Amino acid sequence: EHVSRLDYFWRHVQKAPKPADLLMTLGMTPEWAVAPGEPNCAHAHYGAKACHPPANLMEWRAHVRGLAQRYKGRIRYWEILNEADLGMHWSGSSAQLLAFVAAAADELKIADPSNVVIGPNVTTMGYRLLSDFIRLGGAHHVDAFSVHGYIGRTPHVVQSKLRNLRELLFGQGLTHPIWNTEAGTSCLTGVDCHTLLTGMTPLDGASALAQAYLGQAVLGVANVSYYTWEGGVIDAGGLPLVKSDFHTETSAGVVLRQLSHWLDGAQVRSEDSGLVGVRRIGLNGEVGKCTVWWAEEGVVQLPAELLTLFRKGVDA
Repeated sequence: EHVSRLDYFWRHVQKAPKPADLLMTLGMTPEWAVAPGEPNCAHAHYGAKACHPPANLMEWRAHVRGLAQRYKGRIRYWEILNEADLGMHWSGSSAQLLAFVAAAADELKIADPSNVVIGPNVTTMGYRLLSDFIRLGGAHHVDAFSVHGYIGRTPHVVQSKLRNLRELLFGQGLTHPIWNTEAGTSCLTGVDCHTLLTGMTPLDGASALAQAYLGQAVLGVANVSYYTWEGGVIDAGGLPLVKSDFHTETSAGVVLRQLSHWLDGAQVRSEDSGLVGVRRIGLNGEVGKCTVWWAEEGVVQLPAELLTLFRKGVDA
């Protein structure tokens, strides 16, 4: 049965020690729904013709309807498309994208009004497409917007890009939540990754991971999904959260678990550090109040009185 793999993933999530939800990405177009005469998509990863819009939206609706009905009460979070701004994933127009998303959203809400529709997913290079989608009225069909914002070793860069997205939405009078549904420590910056990573250690990557999650919390990003558990594209600096036994945590895994504990239900705010190049973030949550500091670039010489406080372990 074609959904047996999805059934497996759902059962696997139910074994987690804490309650967890699945986020299902609906995309790309199933190949059987694409017109036979369409050419193959360049660099396609999910089917030779899957970047094309469906030939008949009713077939796309039926596909979404079947999934929504089968997983009603089991999957509530549905993301439309994967990186729609890349031609390998979506080759249609903005108007076709609107129709694609609207049809899926209709079927998901009919099946279960509590379903949360997120998307259309884009990379941080896809804001023009997203702006066109919004201009055509697309915001009425989604509950949140979805982006893939990679951390690399320069977390302040992705935070600037996410801030740009928030400002784009505010400029359209929108307050939709932002979900970063694919964020990893891989470089993916358009530069020679090996040069960028020279002299860096896994601890540097874990530090970047912590800075990125805290910085995105300050920006109000509702969800950050780490890619990946087992460490995809290691050659590009992607850090796994678990070791080869798929159980023992790496330094990045320990950091992410601790961050989740700190951030759960917490109020997070940016504070003035009084120092150039130093970021200060305050947290107030169930684990208490604390302040996190870090140098955004290079080495910063801290004042003697601040160093004294740090050595005593006092919250400055």
